[in-house]
Amino acid sequence: MKNTILIYPFNEGDDYWTIENGKIVWSCWDDQSEELYIEGYTSEYFKTKAEAEQSLNDRIMKSMDNCMII
Repeated sequence: MKNTILIYPFNEGDDYWTIENGKIVWSCWDDQSEELYIEGYTSEYFKTKAEAEQSLNDRIMKSMDNCMII
């Protein structure tokens, strides 16, 4: 069996943010986070709340642009 080294986006205890159902969610990286990551959890991770807010605002603006009627 070949040994595989996994590289995670955060270290245990690091704060991170995701966007879940249009809301910004704070989390702390732990064993459960690693399990979800291994299982292929596809949410985008953000290092700061400000980055998550900017991404959410960008998504909202893009959605509004796509819905505009001329």
